[in-house]
Amino acid sequence: MNEDAFTRATRARYNRIAVVYDLMEAFIERTAFAAWRQRLWASVPAGRVLEVGVGTGKNLPYYPAGAQVTAIDLSERMLERARRRATDLGVRVDLRLMDAQRLAFPAGAFDAAVATFVFCSVPDPVQGLRELGWEPDYLSVRRRADLQAPQRPEELRLDAHLVALGAARLGRTRLIDNLEF
Repeated sequence: MNEDAFTRATRARYNRIAVVYDLMEAFIERTAFAAWRQRLWASVPAGRVLEVGVGTGKNLPYYPAGAQVTAIDLSERMLERARRRATDLGVRVDLRLMDAQRLAFPAGAFDAAVATFVFCSVPDPVQGLRELGWEPDYLSVRRRADLQAPQRPEELRLDAHLVALGAARLGRTRLIDNLEF
């Protein structure tokens, strides 16, 4: 796997914070994100589903009945936590270490792809969207690599939102993202 410095840094950051990640987001998860996740996953059809950026497995309780979910993450330690959570919840999921920028699945392998709060952490979100069969519209999208370091967290989120909003569907895989809600 040919990784660039941004990807290595992202993996290292998430490996480093994995043990405190859920604690860092506990308040917002309880007050907002849990209900939002439930709504988002209620719109996911049963079938073959790819979850991009499973992290510690916060979406696991909301997987639809009958769905065959494959969930990927860039961080080994985040995946360890997701694996533990899946076992504790009794959720069947195929967890894999994989980069959203370099998916190792054939075209048409999934009926839907779900990404929650992910593309703001993907070093090249444009490439990540392409891997999912979406082609970004460069008139409305700026690559994160071309940006100066964001001064405020919302600048990073805005960039990821522009990427997703500028995406035009090419394949049959439906991308379900936090921007739909």
